[in-house]
Amino acid sequence: MTQNSKTSRRLLPFAAGLFSLAAMIVLGSYWFWHCPQPIPERIVIFIHGTIHPELGLLNPVDTLSDSVNTVSHTYRQRIAKIRDNPLTYEDQTIQDYGLKPIEQLTDQELAEHTRGIAFIIPAYDAVAHLADATAPKNRYYTFGWLGLMSNGSRKEEGFKLYDALCDERAKFAVPPHITIVTHSHGGNVALWLAQAEKERKRGLHIDSLILWGTPVHRSTAYHARADIFGRVVSFYSDGDWIQGTDVFSTPERACKKRFGDWYATDTDQPAPQQVHDIRLMANGSKHLVDHRNMWFMGNSNTIFDWLWPLPLVILTPLLAQTTLQTLELPGQAELHIGTDGATLTLTLRPENEEASLHTVSYGKEFFDLMQELAETTRQDWHPTHQNSGSLLSAKNGKVLWQALFG
Repeated sequence: MTQNSKTSRRLLPFAAGLFSLAAMIVLGSYWFWHCPQPIPERIVIFIHGTIHPELGLLNPVDTLSDSVNTVSHTYRQRIAKIRDNPLTYEDQTIQDYGLKPIEQLTDQELAEHTRGIAFIIPAYDAVAHLADATAPKNRYYTFGWLGLMSNGSRKEEGFKLYDALCDERAKFAVPPHITIVTHSHGGNVALWLAQAEKERKRGLHIDSLILWGTPVHRSTAYHARADIFGRVVSFYSDGDWIQGTDVFSTPERACKKRFGDWYATDTDQPAPQQVHDIRLMANGSKHLVDHRNMWFMGNSNTIFDWLWPLPLVILTPLLAQTTLQTLELPGQAELHIGTDGATLTLTLRPENEEASLHTVSYGKEFFDLMQELAETTRQDWHPTHQNSGSLLSAKNGKVLWQALFG
């Protein structure tokens, strides 16, 4: 056998390998460009806020020193009683502890017509479909935590949320699009995801983090800049007197309503492009939206008659869409929610300016939907006590009495 023949035989496997590789590249490219790609599913997680924060002030020394998160602490035990009280579940989006699919509601719970979640989630989903009828159907979850006035507790719960979300994400063939919707300190629980990703590095990504009335503490404000979050929208209102008052459960003893107020003191880095403080105004008023009617059902401080008894949070898909689709969205802006009974108009403006960045209107289809949702809720929702939106309401009084003396 000649030398050339031997060389040719040795090159044959190499040439065959190159041919196979080229064929794989060509076929893979064709499949990528011409075959339909799997569409990521969408999951939405709701996180409630602190449970009766006023009880934290009954133990001011321990609350200030962040030493209330022990099983034997009286404050923690009282909050656990309130957290487990069925009355707590009647007017908000809340379930048991941990990450729970909302499909786990039992037929009995739905039939009793007392659980707020049984009305809030269908209403949110209907509004989401109105906002984008072509989007994949949402899967809904809650993340339940104890609700202590404690920075350490919120951090611990944020790490639990991180592990649970990473485990849940692994169940999907394609990583899902994740939106987290939070109220009050539930937002700070979610913000601790950034620290968890930094330490555990499991590659979690949150596409949208929507905060309603979240107290902005320095200890978590800078987490909003982390790469784990695609966009962060913080809705706040001048009518919310609770949001900016928690100087007790934070090491810096300072609390703000806007992330930008903390970022303005940081001269070393430019303001992040993905974090937006959005002041809410309703029918020209800066004070109609408050801490409770953002999230809780049946409040006496009614924003719109056509919305009651549902909370403003059900409009999140429309409000977030109006905000996030705006090009060159500034760090601070105002979202004006206006209605004349026939048209809902959402107008986004730079803060304290008249010029409009973006305006969108919704007419008959929107109001027909809202009329159906609100009327169904008014007829079928039967809470033990009608929530007046006040600490002195019959419901809150009964819950506190049972926790303190029951």
